Amino acid sequence: MAGCCSPAPKSLVIETTVLRADGQTCERCGDTVEAVRSAVAQLEAVLTPLGVRVTLVEHAASADNLDDSNSVMINGRSLEEWIGAERVSTDCPSCGDLVGEAACCAAVSVGEIVQESFSVEQVRDGAFAALGFGGAGGCC
Repeated sequence: MAGCCSPAPKSLVIETTVLRADGQTCERCGDTVEAVRSAVAQLEAVLTPLGVRVTLVEHAASADNLDDSNSVMINGRSLEEWIGAERVSTDCPSCGDLVGEAACCAAVSVGEIVQESFSVEQVRDGAFAALGFGGAGGCC
């Protein structure tokens, strides 16, 4: 992680893990992956001219490892860490439909608000924090 006195990393690796069952994903995982893809496109437009390489890696979680689903990692740390949020688990009817039984899926708690999916703004904020440009994991 870059500190106040060290240079910003020259690469940003953003990883998502979402439920995939028979080629389908749950609604909240789908919303998260779309937000991540949009944020990555925006980040590439801003960071590539600055010499920062942005890489998106998408992983599939299965019904056997639902705890890994609906997650975002930035340079090896969870997005929750970067933005000062907490990972929680809530009932997910969409996951249940895909796996054929009641299921819980990850959500994010920011203060008193629980969101089922990450937003574009949260992904961008986490990326900037990872680069040392402010946020929960940055110095500025």
